[in-house]
Amino acid sequence: MKEKENKNKDKVNIISGISQSNLNQLHGEGASQILQAYKGIRIDSLGNEIAHHGRGLKQISEYEIDSKNSYGSYKQQAGFS
Repeated sequence: MKEKENKNKDKVNIISGISQSNLNQLHGEGASQILQAYKGIRIDSLGNEIAHHGRGLKQISEYEIDSKNSYGSYKQQAGFS
């Protein structure tokens, strides 16, 4: 009887391990994409930087805001990013 209980516990542990691994991978990929957008770089799944000529969110946030039309400038900057 104990062998059957151990097998059931093993199955539960395997299933929970697989789901945790998948969850960690999804969150890791999301965090990686956020950092890439912030820095303005692109990295492939192997960790190699891809030639990309774009601006990062940090660079966009440093643009000057037109004091005459600040509301429109903020909207324009948000649309660009």
